[in-house]
Amino acid sequence: MALAMSLPTTILTVVWGAMQLEQKHILNQSEAYFLILGVICGMLILMVYYAYRRKN
Repeated sequence: MALAMSLPTTILTVVWGAMQLEQKHILNQSEAYFLILGVICGMLILMVYYAYRRKN
């Protein structure tokens, strides 16, 4: 439950951080997108994993 509750805040923080890194030319735009997608996909996979584990 806590992971699902923190998902919107984490997404906003990662997007903001990726934008800052892109503005400082540390990451390019495609790397920032992959960072955002990676974090979101990782959190969703963890949510499914924990739900499946609690089910059994």
